Amino acid sequence: MPPRSVRRSGGAIGRFRLSAARGSLQAGGRERWCMRYRSVLILAVTVASILTGPVWAANRQPAVGRHARTVDDFEDGDRRAASGLSWISVADDLMGGSSIAELRVTTPGARSRHALRVSGEVATGGFAGAWVALDGAARPTDLTDFEGIRLRMRGTGTLQLGLRAGPLPGSNYMAPVEAGADWTQVVVPFANLKATGQGAPAIDLRTVRWLGVSTRSGSAGRFDFEIDDVELYASRDDARLRVQSAPTFAVAFEPSPASELPPGPCKQLADDPPDDGKQKRLPDATALAVCFDDAHGRVWFRVELAGALPKRWIGVNVALDLDGDPGNGMAWWGTNTAFHFDRLVSVYGSETGAGYEGTIGIADAAEVQAGSMNGSRGERVLVVLDSAKPAFVIGIPRSALGTEPKAPIRLLAAVGSAFMHNDDVPNAGAALLSR
Repeated sequence: MPPRSVRRSGGAIGRFRLSAARGSLQAGGRERWCMRYRSVLILAVTVASILTGPVWAANRQPAVGRHARTVDDFEDGDRRAASGLSWISVADDLMGGSSIAELRVTTPGARSRHALRVSGEVATGGFAGAWVALDGAARPTDLTDFEGIRLRMRGTGTLQLGLRAGPLPGSNYMAPVEAGADWTQVVVPFANLKATGQGAPAIDLRTVRWLGVSTRSGSAGRFDFEIDDVELYASRDDARLRVQSAPTFAVAFEPSPASELPPGPCKQLADDPPDDGKQKRLPDATALAVCFDDAHGRVWFRVELAGALPKRWIGVNVALDLDGDPGNGMAWWGTNTAFHFDRLVSVYGSETGAGYEGTIGIADAAEVQAGSMNGSRGERVLVVLDSAKPAFVIGIPRSALGTEPKAPIRLLAAVGSAFMHNDDVPNAGAALLSR
């Protein structure tokens, strides 16, 4: 789970497949991100002008958004958007609440084969919805060439449509939209978006990371809606989305099969009493063990849980103090606040229907402080999800432990959601590992 300086909050995203789609455009089937001129609209205007002449021309409204950039039309039959990242569920279950949002691609769509259905239950005071990154690495994007969001929607009641922008963790900027029993086109100009959090600054369209649809504030109970043909619209034909320079925030990854694990046995390093997490509905760690895989040059950390694995997200860290000095490094932000680490292994993300999306990597303390949780060395991290004996099992290159022969490694593990920390093992001191 990320530190407070880079953590997502208040219905943010986030987020969590091994090869991420990077950059603002993708080739081949992702050409739908290219600008599309609405020839059908022009034809309609031309025909109307011929039929009605000067009277129609005097009363016509200015054309709105004749050019568009597709975010997702769902015609590929999955939740992966044009950016290369996917629509993910964002609800207060990420924070220990009871609201949930289930996402699936349905048939038919508004005027096509597919749409995205979002359904679930929202608790009183909670939130639930679907969000997607506008860049393949979830970096901030500049939308100043565009004027608003346009999509087709059906469902029941009032929802919220908008963006998440600003310096991390960011703020939500939303506008109410009405969903009815029939498919309806919904248009929301950026000028109509309002901050949902107190004290949030005015929206900066140069810093947008995510687009989302959510239940409205104050709603409770079952909800069910569908969206299709999601796009950003503009009046100018040269409008483009500009990706800002920033660390990769999210990648796509898949869990590894259990066959990757060494035969064992694993050595237990620390234990932790059950039911001592911050939130009762979030994962609760009970033990930390290690197993070396000399044949493949890996070391595996097994973090056992008191209950079942979560369904919609995962969240686990292994913090490593490698230099033998417990006083230097970055202070841990969980329960065990006296612990300082030199390197941090992170695996947390949201399910996408084809894997997960979020952070998976090893970062030095300075990189974590700068918000680059995936790290810069390209060290491969594997995660195995053991549902039979509930545990997150994290594999890293043995070389990531360093080469200092004398000092034992001090470490701790932590679990939570893709959004927040919940429990450490151990809660005080450190587990010790000989190299």
